[in-house]
Amino acid sequence: MWKRVGYAVTMLAAYSYVLGHAVWLRARDLGGRSLWFDESVSAAMARLSWHDFIQALWNREANMALYYLLFRPWTQLFGDSEVTLRLFSVVAGLATILVLFWLGRRLFGTAAGVCAAILLTVSQFHVYYSRESRGYALAALLVTLATLQFVRAVQQSSGHRLREWLLYAALSVAAIYTHVFAALVIVAHFASLSWLSGARRRMREFARTAFWIILGCIPLALAVQHIGNAPVRWIAPTSWSAVREFLFLLSGNGGWLLLAETVGVAVIGGVTGIQLRQAFGEEGAPRWHYMLLMNSVVVPLAIALLASIFQPVFLPRYLLICLPAFVLLIGTGISRFEVPQAFLFALALQWSLATPLAPTRVEERQDWRSAAAFVVRHAQPGDAAVFYPTPGRAGFEYYRARMRGNDALPRVVFPAHGDQLSYRDLLVTPLAEEFAQAPRDYRRLWIILADLPSGPDLGGRAVETWFSRGCQAGDTRAFPGIHVVLKNCSMSTTAGKEKGKS
Repeated sequence: MWKRVGYAVTMLAAYSYVLGHAVWLRARDLGGRSLWFDESVSAAMARLSWHDFIQALWNREANMALYYLLFRPWTQLFGDSEVTLRLFSVVAGLATILVLFWLGRRLFGTAAGVCAAILLTVSQFHVYYSRESRGYALAALLVTLATLQFVRAVQQSSGHRLREWLLYAALSVAAIYTHVFAALVIVAHFASLSWLSGARRRMREFARTAFWIILGCIPLALAVQHIGNAPVRWIAPTSWSAVREFLFLLSGNGGWLLLAETVGVAVIGGVTGIQLRQAFGEEGAPRWHYMLLMNSVVVPLAIALLASIFQPVFLPRYLLICLPAFVLLIGTGISRFEVPQAFLFALALQWSLATPLAPTRVEERQDWRSAAAFVVRHAQPGDAAVFYPTPGRAGFEYYRARMRGNDALPRVVFPAHGDQLSYRDLLVTPLAEEFAQAPRDYRRLWIILADLPSGPDLGGRAVETWFSRGCQAGDTRAFPGIHVVLKNCSMSTTAGKEKGKS
């Protein structure tokens, strides 16, 4: 009796810890830092007209199409402050913890589900992207839902099997429309079927389902083919340090010791799971359960590394979709110990005390809030502004719209797409085309350059050189990830020369 009471109290404490700590880690101080480059693009996509929105998806942002489609009504209902923009991902992150618990309970029992939920709660990797106004947290949620539905479809003996597979296809398509890398987890699902008894029949069912998935993804494939590699061209070649960083993030951001500990526990869970297969009913099912999770981690990582040989696409945030399966492997291992609760809380404490993710650990961030405030505060009538990369205008416009007190706002001359933000401002077009269209009738010029995660860009230097020809050096300010340069150009522009002659 006392053992049951102790177990019930432990589980209640675990549930309370998961809920309270998950909300606190993800929702605290959401407006404390500025939107960075990609987040400002999300905010811009929510404000564009439907015509510009569709054009932006077709020409640049198709990769997160479903995220943007859900994000627009969210901002219309709750506003577009920094807090509400990021709260959408907070909700997706919290939902992922709940779905992971359901998945773990179905595969390995309640203890494994609780362990995995607690580990995902304190995972710095997951917390960070659950606080960012991008589609990565939603992609992780949909991938976890698709995995749960995949298990349901495979285990369905008769009756509603077709319905289960169709629902799996719908969730898979939704995940892929949220982030293209979700397709790698779908490939991992197929690969795991080879470890299941009666694999040939299940593979035939999966092949029929894959037809519907492919059919549903044709519009996305056409858009990706139309866009080309422009959205990933800036990614640096894959290095061992990048892979090591991803592995550290996956295992709690605690270095080699925590990585070895988590991997070791995951292996223990797999070995003991196979040994205890009789407890799960169907012969061989525990081995398939374990290999399903293992494939969901290894297959996306391997494909991303192989693809990067031809075009670098390896970024840790793209592979956040691997995290739920990884922590469930660890949770399975913890649940095999005789005293899993004590070991779990020890590991969770160590994981939560691991070095929090600084922005530079993942990629460079930009402080558009401070940069926009500086420009708006010092702008004068007749000023002009230049942005590079051109989507940097989205971050500036987001904060400029929230500032009052200076009506002399600079006129944007590059990218020269009008006074209102349009889809063209989110595209990266050839500089020669932009230079030919840009006017030069300005007295002072603000050159606002955003640093790219891959390092200094020659395009930024070309923009600064082109627009500051004949200008005199003015003030220069550096903000995190952003350089703001003010040039005095009253005697260098055509208008200035004509006025000088008169």
